[in-house]
Amino acid sequence: MTPNELSAMCVDELVDRFAEIALAQDKAIEEDDNSRYRRLYAQMEAVDQELRLRGREARLALMRLYDYPNMQVRLQAATYTLGVAPGAARNLIQAIADSGWPPSSQTKVTSSRKGHASAPTSTGRVALGFFRPMRSTMSAAIMQSAPEIQNASV
Repeated sequence: MTPNELSAMCVDELVDRFAEIALAQDKAIEEDDNSRYRRLYAQMEAVDQELRLRGREARLALMRLYDYPNMQVRLQAATYTLGVAPGAARNLIQAIADSGWPPSSQTKVTSSRKGHASAPTSTGRVALGFFRPMRSTMSAAIMQSAPEIQNASV
């Protein structure tokens, strides 16, 4: 989707598009399709940039995805709202972590050659902490919302 197409959308449409992208990311993770995930990540960033251009209230609209049935959608919504609703976003991220999602039973190592294990599937990478989309954005948002952490390291 082009920036012009995104700018023509209302906030509710952008939030719906965000959810669609997160659902597609979840499928890409399940299918271990990292290149597709990266393309979807770029699309999500474009939606986020458009919401940022529209101000704080537009970004807060992502909070309606906090109760979405799909956990990936919830996680991405919480991650992208850390800067505007840090308390609620952190609570949701903690709830997701406490839920055990993704289940550790989905962590599996596949064998590509006889006697040699390959890397875990992407679902396994999430469970093992290797696959962390949004880590830099999340860190930046946390640092913005907690200036006392920045000052403590000086």
